[in-house]
Amino acid sequence: MRSLKHLGITDVIDVGVATGTPSLMRAFPEAFHHLIEKRQSFADIIAERYTGIAYRLHIAEVNSSERVDSLITLRENAVAILKVDVDGGDLQAVLSAASLLNQVAAIMVEATRKVLPMLAYQISALGFDLYDIIDLRYHANHFHQCDLVFVARRLATDPKVFPPHSRDMIYAP
Repeated sequence: MRSLKHLGITDVIDVGVATGTPSLMRAFPEAFHHLIEKRQSFADIIAERYTGIAYRLHIAEVNSSERVDSLITLRENAVAILKVDVDGGDLQAVLSAASLLNQVAAIMVEATRKVLPMLAYQISALGFDLYDIIDLRYHANHFHQCDLVFVARRLATDPKVFPPHSRDMIYAP
């Protein structure tokens, strides 16, 4: 996450926060954290863990009738990262933030091996390029899931985001 600090993130949208997302808390402690969690029972833990971080908790389940962009309003000049981990409805949650995506610089989304190709394709179609694959998890020695990090394609010309390839770099098929 620290590699995304140069994007100037002012807001974190964390859909499916559960009891907290330490990597986002560490990387963006100065940002305003918009937290969405369906379980009210996590509210006290979140309050304790987010001490010193500006946040607002929305108790809601993102689905076809409850959209991220109906819960969250970003300031006009906000630059956000959207993190989604809702165990199965991740693409729907990303799509439910559609009106915010012009202010989203990066998307971090959980992907199981079964949905990874489709999820990567759909998020790419929204104008985001795969930037990193993190938190790989294995089950019985086989890949099970990971978090995919995408960066807005409109930022692709920024050399701090995607450095130009070295001329002497060799690609092997």
